[in-house]
Amino acid sequence: MGEKVSVVVSYPGGAYLYAYEPETVTPIFLKTKCRRCGHECKVTDPVLTVEYLNGIAKCGKPGIAPV
Repeated sequence: MGEKVSVVVSYPGGAYLYAYEPETVTPIFLKTKCRRCGHECKVTDPVLTVEYLNGIAKCGKPGIAPV
């Protein structure tokens, strides 16, 4: 996991097409290694955060085990 960072999140707005709100999130990094050349790469996705996964786990929908 990474350190908390501040991001701007967009969501459907009322009178405007989108509304924007700052949020603090904890990114999750994945490390991968090429089997051919051995190059290691550390990647992340803007959606892949600890807070996002906690929200999914709390949802408790079928196929998702609550933590």
